[in-house]
Amino acid sequence: MGKKTVQVFPKHVVEGMFAEFIASLKNSLDCCYYPEMLAETKLTPLQSIKATYGISKSDSEEVIEKLEPYTDASLCSKHRYMRDIIEEFIDRLDGCEDIAQAKRTTHRGIRGFAKEITVFLINAHRVMHEDTPEEQRVEIVTGYTGKCLELARRLPGKSKGAGMILDISAKSI
Repeated sequence: MGKKTVQVFPKHVVEGMFAEFIASLKNSLDCCYYPEMLAETKLTPLQSIKATYGISKSDSEEVIEKLEPYTDASLCSKHRYMRDIIEEFIDRLDGCEDIAQAKRTTHRGIRGFAKEITVFLINAHRVMHEDTPEEQRVEIVTGYTGKCLELARRLPGKSKGAGMILDISAKSI
């Protein structure tokens, strides 16, 4: 049987993948809000929003799949943080699944999705920005995921759950 070859790319390639991912979501979202772009797609605003939801979900899952071969040790800290917030974004998108049944742009699912993608893009930009200090990245990810992760102290090669164990131990003392 043939072995599956897994390629792990250097930091600048992973950085480019994240930049393309964020740009894809932003461009898709722009089609919902700018009439001239909407006219080019020949979609109604509702159809465009539903398409943006689908793109957001599939692109997010694709990025996480591409990151599967990477351990914490093989990613720089801001790339680990991005992975964390993308995973949270996917979970939040699952909560917007009723968007498919929406018949108006004022539907609860549409409003929820608009909020989620906006908050995600803001946080993704702040995490990836070169000038964002490490402590602020930790605050952004902790605030977004709602988890008290010891992200800055995550040991290379350890599982993501290790942070939670450290946090629980500190509370029980």
